[in-house]
Amino acid sequence: MTVQINKSPSTQDAFYFIFQQSSWGRFCVSLSAFKILLASHHIFVPFLDFVQAYGFKTHEDTHNWSGYRSKTSRAADHQGSDIHEFCYNLQYVDLNGRNRGDPWSLRQCGVYQQICLKTCRSRWVLLQISDKMRAQLDQALRNKSQKNDKLGINPMVPHVIFISAMAVNWQEYLEHLQVQLSVLDEKACFSRINRRSSNDFPVSLQDSQNLQLLRQKLLRTSVVLVSCLEVVEGCRLHYRKLVTLKVIDEDEQLLAEIEVYIKQIQRHSIDINRILEYSLGTSQLLSKILDIRDNKNLQEATEAIQNNLDILQRTASQIHGENTTLTQIARQGHKDSRMLKILSVIATLYLPASLIATLFSSSLVQSQLNDDNDATKGTHFVVSSQFWIFVLSSVCLAAVTIIYPLFRIIT
Repeated sequence: MTVQINKSPSTQDAFYFIFQQSSWGRFCVSLSAFKILLASHHIFVPFLDFVQAYGFKTHEDTHNWSGYRSKTSRAADHQGSDIHEFCYNLQYVDLNGRNRGDPWSLRQCGVYQQICLKTCRSRWVLLQISDKMRAQLDQALRNKSQKNDKLGINPMVPHVIFISAMAVNWQEYLEHLQVQLSVLDEKACFSRINRRSSNDFPVSLQDSQNLQLLRQKLLRTSVVLVSCLEVVEGCRLHYRKLVTLKVIDEDEQLLAEIEVYIKQIQRHSIDINRILEYSLGTSQLLSKILDIRDNKNLQEATEAIQNNLDILQRTASQIHGENTTLTQIARQGHKDSRMLKILSVIATLYLPASLIATLFSSSLVQSQLNDDNDATKGTHFVVSSQFWIFVLSSVCLAAVTIIYPLFRIIT
């Protein structure tokens, strides 16, 4: 979308507003229309360097062009009159209105001015200016039109409007960064090292990560402030150039206002460098605290491991003693088993004699006289008629004793 306001062809300036879909999105203008705008007004090539600072981004530091460009040349579209061109990118901070993350965001706007030195008429191409800048510019143009001034607006007034809108939030943003650093610095300065309690500050690696992200913001802010200072100083040189070319008359109040903004940005640069120095000390102190605590935790872990090793050694010694005792018991058991084996062999040797003695002492085998009337005629053994029962029972029991273990083994 390209908008032109104040279309009076003879006395008024022309303003072209080009906006983005989002802060990191494309311009709302086609490539062909943008080329026509550049060609029809013979806009010098250095302006394209600042245009490249817009478009798709993955990080705030991507494609940032700082400083300013200016050139005085002769243009054919002004009947051979000289023109003076001046452009820059102005970066500033503003509240993003999001309820998550950082409430502040880095913004930028592009400004291009082409002045015809003969007619003192300006053409402006404004890239992604804020609503506040647009409102202040509209108000200045309305005030000028109400005065019926045919000379048009002072070519330096829009620059002062943009600079004032840029400078308004820096103090509050630096205080926001200072508060973030103070939280981490308090942890670093007052956190106990050796003896920790429930009321102590919890210092962790995340604090170092947050501090690193904060230092990146501080470094980015420092670079942006340097760029803003270059732009404002360039505007001061631009003012002096226009006075020299007799495009405008000297305006001490306007120059003094520019000088005030230069002083403000210089003071902000000093403040941001001071915060950076503090953040460096905080970072070193947090790193030392984490190193000391890590070493202490490592020492405690080493001592715990050593205690466990001592316990394991004592346990191993006890197990070794028990194993020695068990070995002695096993040896004694082996000796006892050998003795039992010997006794078993001896007992086995006496089994036949025991069997015979048992049979002859039982009623199965009896001693009878050869002559019942004469005891001198000797005796003889008589086997009982029930002896077969003993033999059958022995055979059956022997069979059961042999077959049952074999059956258990097989099954």
